Amino acid sequence: MGELPHRSIHALSKRYGPLVQLRFGSVPVVVGASAEMAKFFLKTHDAVFCDRPKFTAGKYTAYDHSDILLAPYGSYWRQARRICVTELFSAKRLESLQYIRNEEVRGMLQNLRGVSGRAVRIRDYLRRMTVGVITRMVLGKKYVEEEAPAEGFSPSVTPPAKIEEMVDEFLMLNGVLNIGDFVPWLDWLDLQGYVRRMKRMAKMFDRFLEHVLEEHNERRRREGERFVARDMLDVLLQLADDPSLEVQLSRDNVKALTLDDGRRDHPHVTPPAKIEEMVDEFLMLNGVLNIGDFVPWLDWLDLQGYVRRMKRMAKMFDRFLEHVLEEHNERRRREGERFVARDMLDVLLQLADDPSLEVQLSRDNVKALTLLPTWAAYLAIVLATVLFLKTILSRGSQTYKLPPGPKPWPIIGNLNLMGELPHRSIHALSKRYGPLVQLRFGSVPVVVGASTEMAKFFLKTHDAVFCDRPKFTAGKYTAYDHSDILWSSYGSYWRQARRICVTKLFSAKRLESLQYIRDEEVREMLRNLRGVSERAVRVRDYLRRMTFGVISRMVLGKKYVEEEALAEVFPPSVTTPTEIEEMVDEFLMLNGVFNIGDFVPWLDWLDLQGYVRRMKRMAKMFDRFLEHVLEEHNERRRREGERFVARDMLDVLLQLADDPSLEVQLSRDNEELNMEETFLLAMPRKVPLEAVVEPRLPARLYTGPSLMSV
Repeated sequence: MGELPHRSIHALSKRYGPLVQLRFGSVPVVVGASAEMAKFFLKTHDAVFCDRPKFTAGKYTAYDHSDILLAPYGSYWRQARRICVTELFSAKRLESLQYIRNEEVRGMLQNLRGVSGRAVRIRDYLRRMTVGVITRMVLGKKYVEEEAPAEGFSPSVTPPAKIEEMVDEFLMLNGVLNIGDFVPWLDWLDLQGYVRRMKRMAKMFDRFLEHVLEEHNERRRREGERFVARDMLDVLLQLADDPSLEVQLSRDNVKALTLDDGRRDHPHVTPPAKIEEMVDEFLMLNGVLNIGDFVPWLDWLDLQGYVRRMKRMAKMFDRFLEHVLEEHNERRRREGERFVARDMLDVLLQLADDPSLEVQLSRDNVKALTLLPTWAAYLAIVLATVLFLKTILSRGSQTYKLPPGPKPWPIIGNLNLMGELPHRSIHALSKRYGPLVQLRFGSVPVVVGASTEMAKFFLKTHDAVFCDRPKFTAGKYTAYDHSDILWSSYGSYWRQARRICVTKLFSAKRLESLQYIRDEEVREMLRNLRGVSERAVRVRDYLRRMTFGVISRMVLGKKYVEEEALAEVFPPSVTTPTEIEEMVDEFLMLNGVFNIGDFVPWLDWLDLQGYVRRMKRMAKMFDRFLEHVLEEHNERRRREGERFVARDMLDVLLQLADDPSLEVQLSRDNEELNMEETFLLAMPRKVPLEAVVEPRLPARLYTGPSLMSV
């Protein structure tokens, strides 16, 4: 990562593609660097990636992650977003503040007219105009002119020169790459000095915001019932008093929301010099890659110094916002019932008093939301950073409310509680701990849903989240590296395989065309039973042979279960009838075993139970058998040429493998796998029911005769 991380990441994406795996310290990072990837993360799966990582910048520059941009997804964030959409930035609110924009534009044009005889930097005038608009809309008046402090803002709170420094520091510290965020054990050192700067900036901002809040509260007290919200801070303060909020707004919440409002357009906040520095520092610190966030054990070192800067900037902003809040509260008190919200801070203050809010707004919430608008102008600076931060995995230090369950042992977890029939052991645990149980199998966390409600929750309500399959050893060796429809990961290949099964292999038309096979095999079974009607027999053996004949003819085109069939065209050196039966039974058993290596990976190479050896041996046998069957079918296709007509399901699969319009092209292994899967899925079993049921995760769902042993 260079000085501009988004450029470094862009260079990596050019080399490795639109989806890149990185590691920042101890934190794994996935970078999406294309429009398709952005859509995948931020639209298709937005519910999964909607949370924010907790970095040092958010702790010190956003009142402990209280603003809408850095707050974790939950009731407070939803409420803050609702406040922004319906109260602060509603069409009605912006229309009521239109006069401010008109006045500031006219003021800028007048100033430009006064310097029409010489060359000037237009951006300075546009900047001053934008800052004037934002501060008046959010805070109720300008804090960017030398005369502003004399009017109502004590220089002892935040002098004009200091405000610009605060803003620049705020922007810078929100964009730095703080080592402590990525190497947590170095965080306390604050090697870069950012944490010290963040703390200092936070104190400056808090002092400023306390002054502003006090001004607003004083006006509220003075006006009493005549109070009318004039700005967004007034609205936030009103909301902070609203007991109906889902989450009550504290004073810090008001400050944080005030920062949200103020950071959309990069305002100065007091004089042209200091305010710009504050905003720049604020935005920079909110976008930095702080090493301590990704390597937590380096966090205390603050190698980059971002944490120091964040704390310093947070203090500066807090002091500034306190002043602005106080101004607005003063006007609310002064006007009383006549009070009308004039800016966004007035709206936030009103919302802070609103008892109907789902989450009550604190004073810091109001401050944090006030900072929101500053981000818009600087969105391009932090866009690449935000994109990959959205995909960062949850940090290990976070705590979650987990379901009840037995305490796991070191290394083995709860494997000691699993008997020979794991599903029975899990059922017993659910009787003790409830329908949702937290277990740990080795190093793998497992959540068990043991009721119809839980099954509906996972497999219907949230099926899109839990639709993937775990990658176990059985899938690797018995399913051509997780390529069959039951083992493969959810994605384009799985969707295509499912579509092939539904529309090609098991369609009503296909099954109807193969009805004659079922009729012939049933008649043959009845003839065989008639021939032994004089003595006792095991009917299940006849049903098994009949089912095997139906499946093998429908899938493979002929029987592979009789000695004479094999002797005609199938050399015994390939696979014998006994081996086929052994293969089927072994396949089903191995797909249902509890392999320790899947849950304690560092023991996998030992193969303590011997399952991996058996899987490899069985996989070779199946592969040899299926290679022979594929070669037979391909030989018939070559021999018949244009006269070729698909007679069985394998013929259909081979035709699809040559179809260039498929989203995912089928390889030879895919063909063998689908054939194996189709062949085995409806095969009668000698293996007992409990030996083939997979109780751990819904990786495979067997239905119908697949689970039946007569």
